Amino acid sequence: MTDLNLEELKQAAEEAQPFMLHGGGMEPACVSISAGQVLALIARIEWLEKRWEDRKLKGRRDGRKTLIEEMESTPEGRERMRNARYDIAYERVEGLHASIQRVRDLHWETLGECAACSLDSSTPHPCPTIQALEGDPK
Repeated sequence: MTDLNLEELKQAAEEAQPFMLHGGGMEPACVSISAGQVLALIARIEWLEKRWEDRKLKGRRDGRKTLIEEMESTPEGRERMRNARYDIAYERVEGLHASIQRVRDLHWETLGECAACSLDSSTPHPCPTIQALEGDPK
């Protein structure tokens, strides 16, 4: 099998023209590689995929724990991880509440109509958007 020479393949690809004149017409250019190079490339990809799976299963190669494993190995670390997850969830919920409030601020009532929806046509308040926020399926 031919050894995989990535630099050689890269150079051939970089030197290829997007289109080349062929038989009186323009055709897309291609870079030819040998069957051996294709097999070597596939073997390299398979090796990298296996190495990735092994690392996910076994952790670090030097035997040390990852940061998450280290944190979860003690009661204090597990508590800190739970608190961090809670903080992230709380921030997301707060962000969602703020988004809903911004929508409500756009769809306020003026003279019995929705200020945002009535820009194009007269829409009574509460408009479909506010009804959806309230859980009213009208």
